[in-house]
Amino acid sequence: MNRMRVVMFSLILVPLFVVSVSNPSEAALESWRVYDNFDVGPISPRKWLGWNDEYRYIREEDRTIVADPSGVGRDLRLMQKAWGAGSDNTGEELTQLGLSFARPGTVKAMKAKINVRAFNLQACAANTSSSIDANAGLVGDFFNVNQATRIPGNFTGDVFAVVAVGASTGNFNDAGTQLHAFGMVFKCNDSKCSWQNRTYFVPDGQSGDNFLLGSPVAIGSWVTISVAWDQAAKQFVFQRDAQTPVSVSYASLAMPNPGAPAVTEKNIATINNSSNCMPPNVPGTSKIDVLIDNVQVNQTALP
Repeated sequence: MNRMRVVMFSLILVPLFVVSVSNPSEAALESWRVYDNFDVGPISPRKWLGWNDEYRYIREEDRTIVADPSGVGRDLRLMQKAWGAGSDNTGEELTQLGLSFARPGTVKAMKAKINVRAFNLQACAANTSSSIDANAGLVGDFFNVNQATRIPGNFTGDVFAVVAVGASTGNFNDAGTQLHAFGMVFKCNDSKCSWQNRTYFVPDGQSGDNFLLGSPVAIGSWVTISVAWDQAAKQFVFQRDAQTPVSVSYASLAMPNPGAPAVTEKNIATINNSSNCMPPNVPGTSKIDVLIDNVQVNQTALP
């Protein structure tokens, strides 16, 4: 999504996932392992750290473990309702709420079941240039293209992969009325990883900054999404449920001395954008209420 300015891995120079570029699959040197199914609470400090960004624009929120709708087991509930700023009629505010993996440097692959129970996007009529987005998914900052110029805390040169389920008024050509599973891969070209200043990578034959993973997602349904870093082949591999995996190559990047990212984080989070709007108009609002279950990672990332 062109306005999803997500910002969040430390590089181990041994490829853990071996995935064929021509026939990508989840075959790997490391197997998937359940990291947390949230059946034993409270949220484990051995596994998770709290995560939020631009907290001042979040008006309602929840980050708790709740009973599964089936009556069996429990899930992580993430909910946030956010507003844009009231200072102008341009741009939007990014808000993120969720959990960070406690040892992000070991995480090479992430998978989770996602169930969006409710979402709502409300625009500001005076701000016609900004998108409103409500998403939930997995975000990873995986490596930096040049250790010689890397500055800790400065996103320049960091490469991200995102897999999520969400809605948007500015993408997908449906005015934010439907949920979609999608992926993103991008390199940050400035210190804040501004969405206007990124290099995006998409599957062969596609263009834009994001790519869909299958048909629209029904509200209240469970979807399993995953992203795995195939370092040896210079690609990320995405998958939704049992559908054919999708590979995204970043081999065109100039990488004089690749290594650890400037910001070492992997997150499960809600990721919203809400349009700014000056009085007497009310700023745009975005809300998403999601259940997350059965988070999985590569074997050596287990706590």
